[in-house]
Amino acid sequence: MQIYSPQNITYNETTLWLNFTFNETNVDTCWYFYNSTNTTLDNCSNTTFTAINNALSTLYLYINDSAGNENSTWISFTVDTQAPLITMHSPQNQSMYNQDTLAFTWTVTDNLDPSITCNLSVDGNIVGSYI
Repeated sequence: MQIYSPQNITYNETTLWLNFTFNETNVDTCWYFYNSTNTTLDNCSNTTFTAINNALSTLYLYINDSAGNENSTWISFTVDTQAPLITMHSPQNQSMYNQDTLAFTWTVTDNLDPSITCNLSVDGNIVGSYI
């Protein structure tokens, strides 16, 4: 049994496709366990499901045959639909400065990705990238 989707990547939407294959001629039942719930798959068919937003998740897929033999596999993935929060500390918005050089300070917060790259853009031109 193999899961093709979801993959071990980050998605920016919560409706995901569960796409899998298996090699069993005497299938009895297929189901998946996700978000503390077992869901039976009619005719062992691929389906869509609603993923937990802004979290790392693991989905377990199970199949058993008419003799009671069971097999399973799993996949971990992330859903992140929230943009990072950027707080500009200086310079202050709409302030006037009599200086040739300004110091820009900010903080960026993202619950799922602590290693965000920020680009500083002045008049539409990127003047620096910072992690």
